[in-house]
Amino acid sequence: MFCRKVIVILLLNLIFLTGCSSQEIKTDLQKNNSKSKVKFIELDSFYVTGISRIVNSENDKHLEDINNLWELFYQSKVTSKIEKLLSDNIYVIYSDYGSPGESDFRVTIGYKSQKNTTDNPELKAIVVDKNKYQVFSSSAVNQKALKKLYDEIEVKCKKRKYSFDFEVYETNLLNVPKKVKLFINVF
Repeated sequence: MFCRKVIVILLLNLIFLTGCSSQEIKTDLQKNNSKSKVKFIELDSFYVTGISRIVNSENDKHLEDINNLWELFYQSKVTSKIEKLLSDNIYVIYSDYGSPGESDFRVTIGYKSQKNTTDNPELKAIVVDKNKYQVFSSSAVNQKALKKLYDEIEVKCKKRKYSFDFEVYETNLLNVPKKVKLFINVF
């Protein structure tokens, strides 16, 4: 049940992020007809600095909280507040998952950075520990493509840790996502 709620949250984030109409999504899917690719990778630890909030998936307010976090991310021009960016890709980190039965977790939207290179109290640096990840990717960035990826995760990702999961959105010059990779922390 908890997994499905997180998936719904992520799908709503993508709808907000892309702002696509159903016709645009249909056209994008027809053009890309993208099949996701799955692989395993071990990554060294890294920092993501950005806007961060604790959300709770037990009530409907979490959906609004995450949408508000995306709005704040774009309105606050996070890139200008981080001195040492390592990438222009947008990272969405899901961390601090509660124990089974609890539904609080942290969502951080930001950029890969050297450390928390800002004194701005609005921003938080998250250290993503060295871990093994199962990686799912898609060249389509829309509601249906992301739903397909998370459906695959439910089927194929049997050893999920629930410590750090994250999405990486490759963006175009206007900072609009064009590709997505989902990194699911596994044992």
